[in-house]
Amino acid sequence: MSRSYQRFVRLVSATITLTLVLTTLLSIPASPAYASSTPPSTLFRAEFDAAPAGPLAGALNVETGQVVPQGGSVAVANTLLGRALALDGIEYIVYVEKPGPVELLVEKHGYDVRWFNPITGEYIKLKDFKGERFTGEPPDKSHDWVLHVSREGHKEGMLRSYKFESRPILMQELELSPQKILFEIVQPSGDLSLSKPAPFEAKIKRETRATRSVMWLWTGEVAADGQGYRVLGTGQKGTLQIPAGIAKNFPAALHLRLTAMNANGKVYVSDRVYQLSK
Repeated sequence: MSRSYQRFVRLVSATITLTLVLTTLLSIPASPAYASSTPPSTLFRAEFDAAPAGPLAGALNVETGQVVPQGGSVAVANTLLGRALALDGIEYIVYVEKPGPVELLVEKHGYDVRWFNPITGEYIKLKDFKGERFTGEPPDKSHDWVLHVSREGHKEGMLRSYKFESRPILMQELELSPQKILFEIVQPSGDLSLSKPAPFEAKIKRETRATRSVMWLWTGEVAADGQGYRVLGTGQKGTLQIPAGIAKNFPAALHLRLTAMNANGKVYVSDRVYQLSK
């Protein structure tokens, strides 16, 4: 699954969660006064406490009075002052439990900025922001607030289409050099016959930590008859199982290939050609 698709799924999940929480909060009557001087917490505290911590591409850089989400995918930053969720370059949600100055590092785009009042359910829209560093304070310090910074137009576009990111697949280069191959084929040592099963064996040239575990695959093909490769055996040694349908015309030139993968995942290939008869 591509990284862009994973981000889209997380974005939809975060949006649904936020909607459910807002609906719950709106159904709770606001308290007109507070007996304590400490700003009250709302359900958002529990929501952010339950949020998964990470993954983050880099270390968090959170200073006193700041909530700065960093890293890839959906990241969570936790401080004594609040919580932050980030879908980099798309949406940032900062829960400020103890109101104060907030500094938010974002990818450089244009964003819609709103403060959400979890006590009344009211949104307070600010002027659009464009840049990489947003700074601001909640409208008042009587209770906790939620800062919502998002690219609403971009999100609408994401909902109308699916975008997949192509990433190059780095294939391992097989080791074909006889000087570097870790083994040598000891058997078969002569011509092969369908009527007489032949033994096979490979010998490791030099024992190392990488050769403590090796996987072996023996395959064969008669290219002239176009029947394709067949698996003839597995393991370091044993007996070849050559099917009669591997060739149409006999005698035939059998291309035998031994592929071996060591404990480090390095793959080596060695080829031999034998005459095959019935």
